[in-house]
Parts: sequence; C-alpha cells; structure tokens
Amino acid sequence: MSTLTYQKVADYLEKLKTIYETLQIPKKEIKEVEKIIELFHGYGDILVEEKTGKAKIEKKSNKTTKPSFSDIVDSLFEKKYSGLVGTKLHFTKLNTAEQIITYIDATAKTKVMKEATALDLKLLYCLLTEEKQEIKGTKNEVYEAIKRDIRTKRRGKAFLEYA
Repeated sequence: MSTLTYQKVADYLEKLKTIYETLQIPKKEIKEVEKIIELFHGYGDILVEEKTGKAKIEKKSNKTTKPSFSDIVDSLFEKKYSGLVGTKLHFTKLNTAEQIITYIDATAKTKVMKEATALDLKLLYCLLTEEKQEIKGTKNEVYEAIKRDIRTKRRGKAFLEYA
C-alpha cells in the first residue's frame, strides 16, 4: 500500500458496498458510500498523499496572521485605528490621558470589565503611561494597575501644587 491512489480507495469502497448490500445495511448508508466512490473515481490515479499535502499547504496560506501587541500599540500611537484588532472600545474618543481618566472615573468597574477586552485595558494602560511595553496579567490586574496609575498621577499633581 505504498502507492495508495484514489482509484484503489474507490475499489476498496466498492467491495465494502457489496458487503453492506449482503448484510442488508440501510440504503441511506449504501448511497453515501456510492457518492464517495463516484468522487474518488473522478480523481483517478492521483496519489492520496499528494492531494492531502496540497490541501494542508492551502489551509496554512489562507490563514491570516494576527498582529503582535507591539504592532497594535504602534498603530494606536500613530492614531491608525483601523489596525486595532481585538478591541471593543472606541480609541478615537479615548486617546489622551485625561479622556482615559474621566472614562475610568465615570464608569463603574463592572461596566468597564464588561465593555472592554483585556487588550483594550492593556492599550489604555499604554496610553496612560505613554509606554509601549505590554503589561502582563488578567483583566482585573490590568484594571487595578490603571487605577493605581491614576491615583499616582493625582498625588503627584497635589504634591507639585503644594510645593
């Protein structure tokens, strides 16, 4: 069986069909086998390995590549919002630190967690800190990091105003 062709598979299926008929298997199953036999007769003497190898290559080439986090952050900082994949928030309205602070303060935590993906929160954190490095953690941990950064900014402002 080193050279398995579709014609040989069709021949084996014809033998299976005769076995099904002698065992009086339901006609529905016999018709399914007949359809497969007709399909394989159409391929003829093509090797099965060749046909399946081509199908695997085609599947890989059709697959789109997911952009990396650094690519997404770059497009965010360049204000190219069409490059943002996997986000739910509208970054056209949330592109400055002040807008992010008012959004986080005005919106309840549960609503933010429901509206935003983890990627959204990571991007908000990047805009808030003005760094392009990805923060690791769960959605809740990233949200808490955003809240910490906002508190830190407020304390820093109060310290500067007092001095």
